[in-house]
Amino acid sequence: MSEFLRAERLVRRFGGLVAVRDVSFTQAEGEILGIIGPNGAGKSTLFNIIAGAERPTSGEVLFRGERITGLPLDAIARRGLVKTFQTSRPFASMTFLENVMTAAFAVTRDKATAVAKAHEALGIVGLDEHADTPAKGASTANRKSIGDRTRGVASMPPPV
Repeated sequence: MSEFLRAERLVRRFGGLVAVRDVSFTQAEGEILGIIGPNGAGKSTLFNIIAGAERPTSGEVLFRGERITGLPLDAIARRGLVKTFQTSRPFASMTFLENVMTAAFAVTRDKATAVAKAHEALGIVGLDEHADTPAKGASTANRKSIGDRTRGVASMPPPV
């Protein structure tokens, strides 16, 4: 498998507090990694650094072999890497498919490509059968799944 994401010696200090200390990892394409730790361990800060919401004090992040450290959030999102929040709020007036398509439009303006990528993402997490289900008519668990179970799946290669 090819390298998808790499963190190299990430450090984030807030004054005298070290929130992230020398974190390094490599994630292969298709690999699922988990970051665990107690409250206050620096997990959210680490994700903010990876997504570009915060700059590391030192170290760098590479996405698909390209250094993304210091790039603006929108530039990182256009490359296919975004951070979502723990409490998802899908657009109730839209279907599951349309909700997931909103992520695809960050990297393509072609509707057919967005539809195909959204179906692919829904299929990976076992929700493709709900593609045409309105988010407002779905169960609470399925509505939450639109965001929670498709996190990271909507990451797509840049448009060609």
